[in-house]
Amino acid sequence: MRLAGQKLTVRIERRALLERVDIEAHGGELLGLIGPNGAGKSTLLRVLAGLQAVDSGEVACDGQPLGRLRPRERARRIAYLPQDGEVHWPLQVETMVALGRLPHRRVWGADEERDRTAVERALAAAGVTALRHRRVSTLSGGERMRALLARALAVEAPVLLADEPVAALDPYHQLAVMELLHAAAGRGAAVVVVLHDLGLAARFCDRLVLLHEGRLLAAGPPGAVLAEDKLRHAYRVTSLRWRHDGRECIVPWQRCDGDAAAGS
Repeated sequence: MRLAGQKLTVRIERRALLERVDIEAHGGELLGLIGPNGAGKSTLLRVLAGLQAVDSGEVACDGQPLGRLRPRERARRIAYLPQDGEVHWPLQVETMVALGRLPHRRVWGADEERDRTAVERALAAAGVTALRHRRVSTLSGGERMRALLARALAVEAPVLLADEPVAALDPYHQLAVMELLHAAAGRGAAVVVVLHDLGLAARFCDRLVLLHEGRLLAAGPPGAVLAEDKLRHAYRVTSLRWRHDGRECIVPWQRCDGDAAAGS
């Protein structure tokens, strides 16, 4: 599976949210989208999901333009986990997760065995089996995000797009979700995740795409993309870094603009 966008441009009132961005996600890899606030990460993910129109450029899934796929076929190929985590109906967790199977069902009715199996796998993978009978409205922010992740996993799509799935989670569940996404890529899915935590990005992602002011600043292995000069340019920070278990560990350490100097 290959999801690719070429020369993707999105403008709102003459402001470029994305400017001629190229991106590719391949089956079997975990691709991280990083960049400061307002860089265009969520916009790019929505474009890749077919939920945001572009002013120019095109997204293709295995060579087929996304716009030519029927909605049901697109929903089978691409699972999308949004950033806001809103659920507007008083559904039980299990019922909401089962909605991920709708693209595979031709008519409303009793669940087929494979649908039930997919839902059970997704509940277990996201660690929300014990919450299955709770109403989504009663969950904490972190619990709700894991339940929404279970719904995306239940689709069992070859492409999984996740927008800041660890933002509301404690460290234990952040690691659990990143391990889950890495495992999904290991099973052959093309997984694209928006992250703010550079340490998690360095540890778990196979490749990174760094956006800055709507443009592609760097793409490649984490070590190259998270080079000190690029962190200074995009984030205006310096970092502490060391190696552990063969991977580079990165912690943003100090701001490197005028405000940092004034506060020191």
